[in-house]
Amino acid sequence: MRTNWKIFSLLRTVLFLLLSGNTVSAQLQISCNKDTITLGENAVITLSGQVQDATDFATLPESDGFAIVSTSNNYSYAGGSGKVNLSQTFEIQPSRTGTFTIGPAYVQSGTQRIFSNSLTLTVSTTGTVKITRDTKVFLRCEPDKRTVKVGEQIGLTIRIYGIPGTTYYSSDRPIAQSFVGFYYNNAPYPIDFSYPDTTIIVNGVTYVGKVIYREFVFANSTGKIPLPIYTFPCTVKTVAFPTGDEIVDDLNSTETTVELQSQPVSVNSVKVPDEGKPAGFSGDVGEFTLKASLDKNTVKADEPVTLTVIVSGSGNVNLVQLPKLNCPSDFDVFPADAYDTLTTTSAGVSGFKKFTFNFIPHKAGDFHLEPVSFSYWDPADQKYHTVQSSSFDLHVDAAAQGNAALKSNLPDSFPGEHESTSYFETALWIIIPMVIVILTVLLIYLQKKKKQGELLRKEKIASGKSAEPPIPVYTGPLPVDHMQSADQYLSYGNPQRCIIELYEAVLLGVCLRCELQREESSPSNIRYRLGLKKFQPEMCERTIVLINDLSLKRYSRRLIPSAELRDIIMNCQKILLELGF
Repeated sequence: MRTNWKIFSLLRTVLFLLLSGNTVSAQLQISCNKDTITLGENAVITLSGQVQDATDFATLPESDGFAIVSTSNNYSYAGGSGKVNLSQTFEIQPSRTGTFTIGPAYVQSGTQRIFSNSLTLTVSTTGTVKITRDTKVFLRCEPDKRTVKVGEQIGLTIRIYGIPGTTYYSSDRPIAQSFVGFYYNNAPYPIDFSYPDTTIIVNGVTYVGKVIYREFVFANSTGKIPLPIYTFPCTVKTVAFPTGDEIVDDLNSTETTVELQSQPVSVNSVKVPDEGKPAGFSGDVGEFTLKASLDKNTVKADEPVTLTVIVSGSGNVNLVQLPKLNCPSDFDVFPADAYDTLTTTSAGVSGFKKFTFNFIPHKAGDFHLEPVSFSYWDPADQKYHTVQSSSFDLHVDAAAQGNAALKSNLPDSFPGEHESTSYFETALWIIIPMVIVILTVLLIYLQKKKKQGELLRKEKIASGKSAEPPIPVYTGPLPVDHMQSADQYLSYGNPQRCIIELYEAVLLGVCLRCELQREESSPSNIRYRLGLKKFQPEMCERTIVLINDLSLKRYSRRLIPSAELRDIIMNCQKILLELGF
């Protein structure tokens, strides 16, 4: 009988847990404002629910085919019950077509994880703009190529098409909604460009297309990548029966303010082939040239030498990687400085990137420096190319010993070097005594002030007052606070804000360790101050590269994969640990 009662109690407990689990799971719900999304559109996932002892906001896991572009989080307490009312939204953007499962979202409730329901969403390529025989005007984004290599430049031409007799005007330019899957180079673009009109026939209706904007992007992922959807607010003027007389047509015209939207279009992006890939290839695609020069070919030991390398051409020049420099082992080689300049024309993005290497030879002798080489993929002939400079011969003389090696660099005509003049000697006899008198008076004044300060300090100590003002202590947020915020934003599904917090954490850690103000945190200052703090040069360069990388990613619209984001967080934690935080 006792055994039966134990079995009954165990079954009752299990049944209670199952029922309570069903009840808990129903406390969190997600919904979407649309079941079918057009490629290029965004959708909003809304999460709501009441959770007991919630320790954080709910998380919507990443989904293949979607990117979370923004989030908002709100909560309130339900009386004194310990329950939290959650209200969150996740704006998502599709990256390809298909049917996808979103969720479930989850939140931590004490020691238990609460899950929501899942959603099924369909992404189609059907544009929101349907061109019919009644369509007067429409917008198109036209790429100059449909199949590209990763890193290759794509020219996007934005045209507005209208029936004959239709004109438009606007004070704005077409704006892209996003650049997911592409690197967008916001280089200055000349406004004095013109392109011929294009005539097409759609559904039996003739349209005349005019170019209103052109820009360039670079594919940074593989697969079928949708190009951005462009929107263009403008006023369209239509003449039903054009006569050719401007005054009459203007009187008979009608104006309509519209916001045009381009139709979805995709490009196919593939990797560059592995066959024939040079060992020094780092992913650069375009057409480039290389120049290199030494500032001197003969130096004395322990004197600096500068090697300047310039990579120029068409393509994503500002992402060109640092060429490898081969120097003798006894040379001190310092980290290179890089500078780039970009220009955009109707042909595309081009420019140059200049690398400046500084090194110091310590031994006398004749040295041979190997050529500097750079490899790239040329989409014009679909081949790899390697360009290189000539080699360099450097002659190093022995270092000068003592003052015997010091020579005057004054010109022969300078007074007093080779001949004396009465005017110059007279001026020296007047100036030197005046300088001595001024220095003597200044020294006496400083000693007097020092004695007065010591007496004042002794009086303050005797009266019980502090002799020195308290040293100000930094009381703002610490790097660890920003790292915690980065983890929170990552769990909220906001990688962009996570990158900003990581940037603030590393930059603050460097400023605190180097005793720098934020506006003083240039790469050269950071390198100099970290060197004074006895940090290794390799660590200094990793820190500067990480800060520059985070600074670029703060404003990039490129979707950062979760694996890459985790690597960035680990690098930030490693740098801060080495800095002592």
